[in-house]
Amino acid sequence: MLEYRANRWLWLFGALMPLFYIYIFFKQQLYANAAINVYYLGASVYGAVCWAKAARNTEQSSSELTPTRMPSRMWWMLAVVAILLTLLITLLLHQLGESSEALIDGLTTALSIVGIWMMAKRYYQQWICWMVVEPLMVLLSIRTGMYPTAIMYLVYCVIVWLGYRRWKNLYEQSQPTQGLSS
Repeated sequence: MLEYRANRWLWLFGALMPLFYIYIFFKQQLYANAAINVYYLGASVYGAVCWAKAARNTEQSSSELTPTRMPSRMWWMLAVVAILLTLLITLLLHQLGESSEALIDGLTTALSIVGIWMMAKRYYQQWICWMVVEPLMVLLSIRTGMYPTAIMYLVYCVIVWLGYRRWKNLYEQSQPTQGLSS
């Protein structure tokens, strides 16, 4: 819920879940998703630093920060990064030969890397990554028998849609209105 609120405390609490899921995903032979949780630990530090700096620069005193809009020129770059990461991770997982769902594992991991980076930058469009990741994680969890985790990701599917709307509205409300001159 802290992410939904654009609350900078999300980074502290966001460091706790990966510790649990590193073990769970590794045990299920979902190595890319285990590895992404190691990345989440590091990304939590990076995100906390970025958001603290943004709070100082914008002089926002509350724990909630205003989302920003990602520059249009970055879309194609992030798409290329996501595709290349998906291919690289999936190939690596195939080479290891032990991942039970290499393609979905690789795709969700690649999009999560991109999504977390976008969140650290406070881009409201980061939710679009999660709109793809969360349903795939439901499928992945069901296919690997992780039913409680599938339920958790179903809840995340709802939060993602609500979060996108909230962050976009917060961004739009922060923009100066353009008055019509007579």
